[in-house]
Amino acid sequence: MSGGEFELIQQHLSALGANRADVGLGVGDDAALVDPTPSADLRCACMCIALCAQSAQGIGPVVESALQQLSTVLRDAGFIPAWATLALTLAHADERLVHLVADAVHRACLTHNIAVIGGDTTSGEASLTIFLTGQAWIR
Repeated sequence: MSGGEFELIQQHLSALGANRADVGLGVGDDAALVDPTPSADLRCACMCIALCAQSAQGIGPVVESALQQLSTVLRDAGFIPAWATLALTLAHADERLVHLVADAVHRACLTHNIAVIGGDTTSGEASLTIFLTGQAWIR
């Protein structure tokens, strides 16, 4: 992605989702630091969305549906969704598209009490990958 990458992250992606006490270090660093509940097992689910196939108005519902599906996968296995990591790929620094994606991710994560803890931005065909981690006390 071009030189506007860090500005887009700071402006649109640095404060997404729920504010959770179990996040020690989130968006803005090369890695996140989470504090799972002791004795909890973790489970991850991932989905990639091709944004180029979506109209601007359709991005929100598609992102919200993807997060709902990932949350359901985790919940059906007995896990509570907690942390999301995003990978956003764009052909160029498209502030409007980043805003639409960020808004949809933020709303969906708040609904499920999920913190966005980091991710990656790269150049290429427009897509969003959501990596969702949940925890369960099954031991």
